[in-house]
Amino acid sequence: MKMQLVPNSHGLTNSLETGGNRKERVALLQERAASLRGMARDILAMADEAEAEAAGLVGRGRDDDAGDEDAGNARRGSQHRTRLAEIARGEYRRRRMRERYFDKKLFGEPAWDMLLELYASELNDEKISTSNLILSSSAPSSTALRWIKHLEDSGLVSKTSSHLDGRVQYQSITNCGFEAMTNYFKAGAPVQRCDR
Repeated sequence: MKMQLVPNSHGLTNSLETGGNRKERVALLQERAASLRGMARDILAMADEAEAEAAGLVGRGRDDDAGDEDAGNARRGSQHRTRLAEIARGEYRRRRMRERYFDKKLFGEPAWDMLLELYASELNDEKISTSNLILSSSAPSSTALRWIKHLEDSGLVSKTSSHLDGRVQYQSITNCGFEAMTNYFKAGAPVQRCDR
């Protein structure tokens, strides 16, 4: 027994059950949900980019973390930025792919997904809104918001408001969080935890 996929007006596919079993339908719906989340992340990233460009046009750049200027210079001057970003994005993609084969409840780590997203975004000089970060966690909004608060309390993440729209919040990885992620990916660097 087969399931038939039919494109709808939005270019998405609807499943028409033609006798397929429940397991196939569940797999199809999970795949569709993952695809829609990916599209939503892309749309929010484009909105973030447009807002960042608009802020640049009115003469306002991104506020840097109040902290050690040398750490900020080290971030920007790293010759390994692109490679580290690729590693972080690759790990994030592998985690999403894993959900196609295993129940994601087995591996629920929304905080790690968010740290991967924030780290790669920092390396690529991209801004990430709270709503986009929630989507990247693959967790329900209420769960993701609790984890964002925990990451903030742990000194790994900080938030700022948009210069153009105070309702929009941006999340960024702190110097301490950035260094911890870099050390993790370099694997040979000394361990420095961000305990408060």
